[in-house]
Amino acid sequence: MYVRRTVWAAAGDGQPIQIHVSWITSLPGTAEDAEKAIRAADPAAAWPETVQQLTGRSITTIVQHTRARRANPFETAALGLPDAAVVVVAHLTTYDEQRRPIDHSRWTWPTDAVRISDYYTTRPGPAADRPDQGGQPPRPTAGAGPSELAEVARQVGPGRTSCRVEDSRREQRGHAAC
Repeated sequence: MYVRRTVWAAAGDGQPIQIHVSWITSLPGTAEDAEKAIRAADPAAAWPETVQQLTGRSITTIVQHTRARRANPFETAALGLPDAAVVVVAHLTTYDEQRRPIDHSRWTWPTDAVRISDYYTTRPGPAADRPDQGGQPPRPTAGAGPSELAEVARQVGPGRTSCRVEDSRREQRGHAAC
């Protein structure tokens, strides 16, 4: 198990605006090789793409849970928040084709740095793509980026949702948690 913790800051004023902790189940090579690979990861790349590159495994399923809660002491210190502050937290687990977990990530943001937008549709997709009709939902291909993952979420069909988390205080390539 490998753990990566990153605190992201706004480009303009340096204000910390995001904490990302990731637990990666396994990486090829020695522990030293894994540490070097994690430290060398491109910070501008979307994390699911980076996980696929680091592990050599394709992500086929993503499960995400998002909620608001009171910040813990580390989060209040790292984000410069008052003790009673509320943060938005997203837990995201990626799985391979055999439904084995690849990575579990937790993103934390101050509430004023986040806007969550949901898209719902009642328009069913083709029966062949619908799980309730014996089909499989669309899956991202290896190396799928945030826009491809968002498109897959859009195609999944009724009863499902896709989300987009946007940082209102800085430009960020990709969507951290979707």
